[in-house]
Amino acid sequence: MFILLMIAMGVLLGIFWLWMFIDVIIKQSEDKIVWLLVVFFLNALGAILYYFLARKKRLAAASGETPRMEPRQASYANASTSTNVGCGHWNEVGSAFCGARL
Repeated sequence: MFILLMIAMGVLLGIFWLWMFIDVIIKQSEDKIVWLLVVFFLNALGAILYYFLARKKRLAAASGETPRMEPRQASYANASTSTNVGCGHWNEVGSAFCGARL
């Protein structure tokens, strides 16, 4: 029974690998050579990486979804002259009032 399960998993991974390999060749326009090498040389792991990293990103861009972004951290490059007052805008006086002009 265990052997049949392993054979079935191998066949499914092989089909998935072939699907991702063909997807890279036909549909990937950005970094095609890199993803082709990753999928080819890393086999199932490369196909899984491609599926979760490149393919989902490409499909989200094609459907018009905006990728989820993490909130930006405050930059302290100009800390001597500007202050982040918590609203995401910088003001020169450093007061608690944002004063952003939109």
